[in-house]
Amino acid sequence: MKAMRCYFLKNGVIRAVDVVRCTTDEAGIENARQLFENRKAEFAGFELWDGARLVHQHPATVRQPA
Repeated sequence: MKAMRCYFLKNGVIRAVDVVRCTTDEAGIENARQLFENRKAEFAGFELWDGARLVHQHPATVRQPA
């Protein structure tokens, strides 16, 4: 099982982070979506990262890479 980081974003800035434990990218994305649903009043979106690899960004335009 791997541990991915789920960054919650507001105004293009990371405001919170949770660890998502999963066995596949798809499971990690689903877990991150559920976490976001519980907190979407606070944040505009989220990014899920596996180390230095961006796994998923919701919505796709939350933050543009530098």
